[in-house]
Amino acid sequence: MSERKQTLICLSLLSAALVLLFGKILFTDQIIRAPDITNEFYWMIKQFKELSPGELFNIKLKAGWDLYINSGTTDNGGLVSLQFLLYRTLMFWLIPEPANIAWFIVFHLFMGGAGTFFLCRVIGCSLPASFLAGLIFAAAPEIATLINAGHVQKIATISFA
Repeated sequence: MSERKQTLICLSLLSAALVLLFGKILFTDQIIRAPDITNEFYWMIKQFKELSPGELFNIKLKAGWDLYINSGTTDNGGLVSLQFLLYRTLMFWLIPEPANIAWFIVFHLFMGGAGTFFLCRVIGCSLPASFLAGLIFAAAPEIATLINAGHVQKIATISFA
């Protein structure tokens, strides 16, 4: 079997494992009951459902003031960069609420696990060891418990750090 097929099988197994592990939050119509999600993140992404297909890729390079997050915070241009994450916009627009938050979280856990898998392959680890490393990263209690706390942005950042 070619190296590419083995890699694709490992990534498929990783995604299947994550869907099995986190299926309870992925396939529901209930929001994850975490303070940071119910008080902040959910309200920040609620606007995506109201966008027309033409507005999905409209990028506004303007700093602003968000009245609803943490009782009003300045964006200082920080949220402007999020507009370039087109997968994020599409995910929140296509997947029904509130399951889109859970899919966003699990997608980033998969990205972190896949990144760990590829890093291990690059440094010379065997295929099973690389798969196990990716699975441990994606399903580690230290990272998975961030879901219960509602740290969605932290999970998204850790995966790319």
